[in-house]
Amino acid sequence: MDKKEELITLLEDLLRSGGIDKVFYIDSAPVQAIPRGGNFSSHDRLAIPFSGCHRMDIPFKDGTSQLLPMRHNATFMPKGSWNNPDWQLPVKVVTFGFTNEYISYSFVERLGSELSQRFGSRGRIHWCNSDGQLVLGLMRKICTDSSSDLRVSPLAEALVAYCLESLKTKFATQSSKAHSTYINIYSYLEECYSSDLSRDEVAGLFKISSNYLSNLFKSQSGISFNTHINQLRIKRACHLLRNFNQTLDEVAFNCGYHETGYFCRVFKKHIGCTPGQYRR
Repeated sequence: MDKKEELITLLEDLLRSGGIDKVFYIDSAPVQAIPRGGNFSSHDRLAIPFSGCHRMDIPFKDGTSQLLPMRHNATFMPKGSWNNPDWQLPVKVVTFGFTNEYISYSFVERLGSELSQRFGSRGRIHWCNSDGQLVLGLMRKICTDSSSDLRVSPLAEALVAYCLESLKTKFATQSSKAHSTYINIYSYLEECYSSDLSRDEVAGLFKISSNYLSNLFKSQSGISFNTHINQLRIKRACHLLRNFNQTLDEVAFNCGYHETGYFCRVFKKHIGCTPGQYRR
């Protein structure tokens, strides 16, 4: 499961298992200067921890205060505010940032205090519809008047649901495009399996990177690009061995193998016996 799929699953589980029951609100016009390592909000942000504790310092009156958001909490950081997470405690948290054009997200998992124990994923998605922006504006207005207003938590939960829907829409679009590309390449390989086919050449033909091609085959079929080509070639070899009296050299060449010895090794790996044994 990649990070975007994991994030979708975590958000769905959070909403099904209780949603947001408490929202922390940060002063949108702090007197204090942002500390070193702090995060300034150039636009509205909403942080939602899935597990652990998203401990942070925030501006408060003449100094700072510490928040301890945990699962089923959210922290709303309006434009102009700052927060300073210490990342010392294990936590898995997503932070959404909102503009009129898009929603950004930063999905972070921290296993401990070492930098090597922090894993993350970032991205940008478009609003699935304009209703989410209306919810954000209403939440901002109510929080400014009173962050303890009983309407804040349901609004935060609704905003999370819009983020989830936007993520799923983006993921579905990407998945559809990826599958379409995979089908096109698959069809091409079925016709050209006997040619010299390198990963780089096929990737260049379809105007994608070699790494993307490898990941595409792994995600769509569960096997590597080279394994897929060998499967096509060995399937064709089985047909030739059953129905024609070609020599092994001829079968190997017709299936895209220039060395008969290598062809025999690949054939035995896939079928479990040598080409000669298969023919008999």
